[in-house]
Amino acid sequence: MNKKGFTNIALTVLIVVIVGVAGYFAFVKKSDQASAPTQPNNQPTPALQDEIASWETYRNEKYGFELKYPSELKLSEKPGSTWTNVIFEKHSFNLTFFAGMREVGGYIGYGTVWAKKISIDGKMVDETLIKCEGDDVTLQIAYTKFDGQTRFDGFDSNCFDKSLVDTLIPQMEAVAKTLRYSK
Repeated sequence: MNKKGFTNIALTVLIVVIVGVAGYFAFVKKSDQASAPTQPNNQPTPALQDEIASWETYRNEKYGFELKYPSELKLSEKPGSTWTNVIFEKHSFNLTFFAGMREVGGYIGYGTVWAKKISIDGKMVDETLIKCEGDDVTLQIAYTKFDGQTRFDGFDSNCFDKSLVDTLIPQMEAVAKTLRYSK
């Protein structure tokens, strides 16, 4: 083979290698962008921010937290010796916030319908919709707080009809996202 033929082959191979490497990196970068987990939009809409500004505020000095809630929800508290339950009720639905020391656990149910992350007080936490009996579901939002001891604070709802998810979940998330710790 003459020198000119060898040079053409070498040049062709070099171009193929360069194009292949460039294509590989372009594909990898595009795949990384597509598969990168997106953070949920945890900022309330301006309309919701205006609504939340008019909500009632519940404060608990013993456990160092506060929550905002719409006045249409009836609030009650059931304190224990090392914990408290704050219950928000509307008709046959309730959302309970548990704060304090307790055994780890929760409603196991019949399987997870969906799970996602939401931001509460600047921390990403797990939100899980769990299947109850029939077409009912329950919502759990887990928040682990470290204040010298580990606290497993969290929100739990009673079981409710799955057809109400689009109505109830946004309001429950909005209440949960107002959680602020003072200590």
